[in-house]
Amino acid sequence: MRLIIREGPGKVGFNFMWVPTFIGQDPLLKKELEKELAPHLVGQPLNDATLDKAHELALDFICSKWHKAIPGLRDYLDAMKFVEEA
Repeated sequence: MRLIIREGPGKVGFNFMWVPTFIGQDPLLKKELEKELAPHLVGQPLNDATLDKAHELALDFICSKWHKAIPGLRDYLDAMKFVEEA
């Protein structure tokens, strides 16, 4: 699982249900994240490599806002990649 997931053909979304509430329910953060990621994703094939890159970019963006305030946040969010969907 990743922070950025495939939501349909050619469409990605923020996996807000798997992040802490203060992140997942922040509409301003979601808009800023979309703006930050769009140049890296638009026109790219929607494959595992692209989604892995999007996950890393989302981690970088989120942690740039709260990393110093919340030690371990990056590791916590990055651990999602070890959760497998059945």
